[in-house]
Amino acid sequence: MSGSALQLVRPAGGGLRRHVALLAKYLPEEGFSPIIVGPAMLFEKDEIPEEVARYEVPFQAGWGPRDLKTAASLIGLSRKIRPAVLHMHGYRSLWIGALAARRLKPAVMVATIHTLLPGSPGRAKRGVLRWALRQYDRIIAVSDAVRQDCLRLGAHPERIVLIYNGVELRGGRSESGIPLLPESRVGEIILCAARLSPEKGVGVLLRSLPLMEKGYLWIAGEGRERAGLEREVREMGIGNRVSFLGFRPDVADLMSAADIVVCPSLMDGCPLAVWEAMAAGKAVVASAVGGIPEMIDHEHTGLLVEADDPRALADGLNRMISDREFRESVGRRGQEWVLKERTARKMAAETALLYRQHLAAIRGR
Repeated sequence: MSGSALQLVRPAGGGLRRHVALLAKYLPEEGFSPIIVGPAMLFEKDEIPEEVARYEVPFQAGWGPRDLKTAASLIGLSRKIRPAVLHMHGYRSLWIGALAARRLKPAVMVATIHTLLPGSPGRAKRGVLRWALRQYDRIIAVSDAVRQDCLRLGAHPERIVLIYNGVELRGGRSESGIPLLPESRVGEIILCAARLSPEKGVGVLLRSLPLMEKGYLWIAGEGRERAGLEREVREMGIGNRVSFLGFRPDVADLMSAADIVVCPSLMDGCPLAVWEAMAAGKAVVASAVGGIPEMIDHEHTGLLVEADDPRALADGLNRMISDREFRESVGRRGQEWVLKERTARKMAAETALLYRQHLAAIRGR
C-alpha cells in the first residue's frame, strides 16, 4: 500500500455519497487504503463498502464558528491515524480542511469540488472560499464548468485538475422492489433520480408533463421541496401520472425498468445520474446547463434541452417516447461510450496518480 487516504465528507446523499463510495471501492486497487470520515448519516444507507474504515465526526448545520469543532476533530483523528493524503469533498469540507491545514501537514491536501456554487456569493464568502482553495496542493474539478467556477473564485490555475466522475454497471436487476404501476398508465416510464431541491428543476419537469400525451413519471429522491412538489402535482391534476418514490437504494434497478431518464437541473456540476443512466443503456434527456453539455453528445448519446423551459423539456421527452428506434440507438451509443471512458475504476486510477505525484514530490524535498 502507498498509504491511507482520508476522505472527509459533509452531510451528503445522492451523487456525492455514491462518488465517495466508488472511490472507496477502487482506491485499494491503486495502493491506497481509504478512510471515510463524516457525520453519522453518511453511513446509514450501506453504500460505503463494509470493509472500509470509517469514523464519525460532528457536522453542525450551516457554516460558522461551530466548524472549528469539526476541524479540531479532524486534526485529532489525523494525528492518530497519520494518513498520507487528506481528501476533502465539497465546499463545506474544503473550508473545514482549510481551517485545520497548518496542523495537517505534511500530508498531501486534496479537495474535490462536485458542484457549481449557487447564486452570486458575496464579497466576504468569496474571500473565504478563495483563501480556502489556496490551502490545498490540488483541487479536483469534476467538470470543466466546475473548474471555471473555481477559477472565478480565485483558485490557482496550475493547482486545478479535471477528473470526471466515474460510474459502474451494476449487475443483476431485481424486480422485487420495482414500484407497481397503475393500470391506467399511458406511455413509457420516465425516471428522475435527484435530490428534491430547487436547483434540480423537478418543478419544471412536473410542469412539462401536461404538455406530453404519454409518459409516466417516477421521481426517486428526497429533499425539502417534496411537500411543495406533491402539492403542485395535486393542483395540476396529474397524480395519475406521477409517483414519488422517496430515497431509493436501488436506483440501478429503477433505471433498468425505466424507458427514459431525465435530468431537468437548473444548475449542476456533473450529475452522476446522467452517466449511471447511460451505463444502463438508457436514453437521457437533460438540461444544457453547467457541466451537463460535457456529459452528453447531443443527438448521439442523449438530448440536451434548454434549462427551466417546460416546453423544451416536453419536446425532448416526446421525441424519445415517439421514436423508439432513436431512443434505443441513443441508449446503446451512450452505454458503449460511458463504459469505456467514464468508469469508476478509471476515476480512482486518475485520483491515485494525483496522490502519488504529490507524495513523491514531498518525499523528494
